[in-house]
This record gives sequence, C-alpha cells and structure tokens, in this order.
Amino acid sequence: FDEILAAGITETFYVNEGNPNQDKSLAELNLRAKTDATIIAIVRESKTITNPGPNEKIISHDTLVITGTHKSVDTAFQFLSGIDS
Repeated sequence: FDEILAAGITETFYVNEGNPNQDKSLAELNLRAKTDATIIAIVRESKTITNPGPNEKIISHDTLVITGTHKSVDTAFQFLSGIDS
C-alpha cells in the first residue's frame, strides 16, 4: 500500500471564483514546501503556461497541473481548496 501511495501522479485542480488562493503568486503559495507537490503548468483561457515561474499569479478559472506522490497531490488539493489537513 505504501508503494502505491509513493508512486507519482499528475492531476488537475480547477480554481473556482472565491478560491482563497486566487491572486496569490506561486512563491506566496509555496506549495512545494508545504505539500511536496509541484505545479508544472497552468491552463488559462485555453493557453498553457508551462513551468510557471514564482511570480506567476493564480487567478479564477485557472486549471493547475500538479504532480507528486498520491499523498502530496491529495495534500495540495486540500491546501488549494482552503481545507486544513
């Protein structure tokens, strides 16, 4: 079971209006340090921002492409949703 949880996955997270993290930069989120998951791309208005830099802001209606272990991606989803884990 631990091996399955440690395996890497890539998932998408949609940023709804009113998300507590909208208008924050990736540096402000500090997602990798907090969850061990990484945002590898942002899909915005049908355009993809690959390997977004730390100053890239998350805005409403973005789709974040997140990679990591199952556990880290789950933790990232909770964090991005404003749910304390």
